[in-house]
Amino acid sequence: MRVRFALAAVVAALLLSCAEPAHDSTGTAVTAAQRLGEQSSLQRILERGVLRVGTTGDFSMSFIDPETGERGGYDIELTRKLAEDMGVDIEYVPTEWPTLVSGLTAGRYDITTGASFNPGRARTASYTVPIARAGTVAIIRRADADRFRSWEAINRPEVRVATRHGSVFEDHARHITPDAQILAVAAPATEHEEVLARRADAAITSLFDAAALVRDQGSLQIAPVEPRNTTYIGILVPQGHHELRSFIDAWIRAQEYSGFIDELTERWNLAF
Repeated sequence: MRVRFALAAVVAALLLSCAEPAHDSTGTAVTAAQRLGEQSSLQRILERGVLRVGTTGDFSMSFIDPETGERGGYDIELTRKLAEDMGVDIEYVPTEWPTLVSGLTAGRYDITTGASFNPGRARTASYTVPIARAGTVAIIRRADADRFRSWEAINRPEVRVATRHGSVFEDHARHITPDAQILAVAAPATEHEEVLARRADAAITSLFDAAALVRDQGSLQIAPVEPRNTTYIGILVPQGHHELRSFIDAWIRAQEYSGFIDELTERWNLAF
């Protein structure tokens, strides 16, 4: 209840700031929204009663279940709660990675699901504060969790590390664990199968791929070590829509304080 009151206060303050009167050259009072020639994006969402979210649906954080056709993933649960706390419905608008930002700037949707921080996107869209972080991790057998509690424990001559041949993670494996035995696995074989078959002790991959794998393979887990090559993920908002971004930033912080982000991270195997 405290979180909802805090969010209501944020909305009220932001809307009030948009409504503070100024005066034109004739002395007539005008609101900030009138000066912009239209309502703020936050006001439009609240009055429309729908939050439109652009999402690709091909990512472990935001996917479409092939059997049910239902959307699922960390981002889906997060944005559904955002819409619920805003008191609006949610509409997912299909998009693709190459057109993610252009769809946002064209007004096809109000925000996106999570996207990795990079300068190219930041030139034409604004990021919220991070909703998650990702990086290069190691998949191990659950029975070996006590054995591999540091990268130093993995980077030993007797340890066999599998990775996808020709992928960026092969480079990462050779950089992070140069002293280990690197097993570069060519398709259609997969690195995690080498771990399952005990031909390898660990597999180097992305956190997102690892999270999906450990959901399906109960005998595997992500090694309890800090990921390398960490990247941050935020929600994209159109540039210049400061009140909307400020609201979502405050909402994300509220979810961190309430423990919801931690619960969601644990549920989708994104904790490390």
